[in-house]
Amino acid sequence: MQCALRESLPDDVLVLIISCLPTKVAAKTSLLSRRWRSVWTLLPRLEFDASNTSSKIKNRTFGSTSISEFVASEKVRFVSVVNQVVESYPLPAIDEFKVCFDHDILHKHDIDKWVKFVFEKKAKRIELDFSRAKVAGPSLRLKYLEIYGCSRLKSLEVVATNLLTLKYCGPYINIPFENIPNLIELCIGKALTGKLQQILTFFPRLRKLQLDIGYVENTVRRLEYPLMNQLKQMEPRIYGDNMYRLLFLSSWIKACPSLHRFALDFEWGGCSYFKRFEKRQKSVHHNLKVVEISGFVGKIVDTELYMLLIEIAIVLEKIVITPTDI
Repeated sequence: MQCALRESLPDDVLVLIISCLPTKVAAKTSLLSRRWRSVWTLLPRLEFDASNTSSKIKNRTFGSTSISEFVASEKVRFVSVVNQVVESYPLPAIDEFKVCFDHDILHKHDIDKWVKFVFEKKAKRIELDFSRAKVAGPSLRLKYLEIYGCSRLKSLEVVATNLLTLKYCGPYINIPFENIPNLIELCIGKALTGKLQQILTFFPRLRKLQLDIGYVENTVRRLEYPLMNQLKQMEPRIYGDNMYRLLFLSSWIKACPSLHRFALDFEWGGCSYFKRFEKRQKSVHHNLKVVEISGFVGKIVDTELYMLLIEIAIVLEKIVITPTDI
């Protein structure tokens, strides 16, 4: 009875069921029956994750096979699975394609094949976690690209005029940002903070900016920030050992006349040195309505910072302060 019911379900219901499974497992449902043979190929989202190799090593007893040989064989097996899916995928378009894979030079051509696949399938979202990446194509409709981790990433080239959102959190590399002119949302990690001034000049249409600045060095505080007329939201995350390092934030806000929401996240280094703000000319902000501060410690200068934000934001509607212990 249950078997008959399962076989009678329409394709969209079966796809909904197996979409909850990892792609590798979903593909194995083709062995259930003739009815299930091609159901998994209708999945709009493909995800391949080889990050569990280390757990396999822990749970395996090695005889004559070395760990390096085992890892190499696992890579070959993983690449083979991805290639089989890519080569047999029948749909003309795909919503999401994700690969997490610690590759080596032996699999360069396989990765090129996967990247070509997402271009041809007009992927809406791509996540590539390996050491070299190239995302390009004259008719690429990619609108969202996130690259996270990739500690061995050496280069990244993105040529996508339709790209709207880019999130990069990885090692310091040279990224030619001029090839993504229509970006409206940008999230970058602390490795690229030193190039922040140069990066921002490429994106005059930016609406949302997320920054993991890390430790605020003198070079960051002295930067001249370009005028960002269309920026609506700014979310900086800062690590510091004294509050005096936050003075540059007023210059950031001033450079964004259309800013609507400012959400600041502090992480304190435990130093007890807190210095008053220097007296400086204040300029009001006519659009800042929401201020969110995480990391309040109740010292003189962070209190003055919040008071400064209240003073310059003449149309302020909401302020949220989340305290922390130091």
